[in-house]
Amino acid sequence: MVGIVRKWLNSIARKTLSHRGRRFVHLGMQLARDPFRAHYSCPACGYKGPFRDADFHIWFYGSSQTDAECPSCGSFERHRLQRLVFERLSKSIDFSQKSLLHVAPEECNKGYFLRTFGRYVTADLNADDYQASSGLPISHLDVQLDLTKMDLPDASHDVVLATHVLEHIEDDRAALLEIRRILRPGGFAVLLVPVNSVKTIEYGEANGREFGHVRACGPDYFDRYREVFKRVEVYKSSDFPAEHQLYVVQDRTKWPPAGCPMLEPLPGEKHLDYAPVCYV
Repeated sequence: MVGIVRKWLNSIARKTLSHRGRRFVHLGMQLARDPFRAHYSCPACGYKGPFRDADFHIWFYGSSQTDAECPSCGSFERHRLQRLVFERLSKSIDFSQKSLLHVAPEECNKGYFLRTFGRYVTADLNADDYQASSGLPISHLDVQLDLTKMDLPDASHDVVLATHVLEHIEDDRAALLEIRRILRPGGFAVLLVPVNSVKTIEYGEANGREFGHVRACGPDYFDRYREVFKRVEVYKSSDFPAEHQLYVVQDRTKWPPAGCPMLEPLPGEKHLDYAPVCYV
């Protein structure tokens, strides 16, 4: 009966509410089951309160992602980590005269980047896919480009940001070389990927049951960055205050899930997220 009511409420929410409204409805349903959830502070929008579980992960990984999403702005752990890294870097770098190319842009940090950078350019491979995944109109996208062969001049941007993109690209080395090519001297790229393996596992083809990933990345994946860039500095969840909830909280002890047979079990339910900053 509870499942039927939940499906009915989800259906009503999808038809009548904004993305933000639906997030708060889902959070309310979770609070009804667990009213004493921990409260956090979102660095992307300033919201303070409980975060929403990413229950849709059950369909992919067999387990939910707890306290994952800010109900106000929709930021996940990676977006909050991304924001905190840029805020820390801004203490020693003046971004007001610099250009940022944001690949597969997320709405939650867009306002910050527009205020912080002198020039802010958004890009994605497929405008229709961008619209479907983000829920935003195509007009929010400045250019369409393929990271493995970008139609952009050499040294045309100071900073490139791509979050959860490279795990979808089979020829990731070509993408890394292209990113380095378009960066100006002294520039850098922030290239986050989901880390859900002890060592990187190449699937051989895109897994449609895992968001189209072509690999599961381990911390060793950043060695590929070190082959292309002069220096790579990796920030971690543990480098910032716990109040922002930057860890991926997910039970991975019973892996592999049915849809991801190459994943291996991982101990514990609290996993580090990583934000590599790659300097040219």
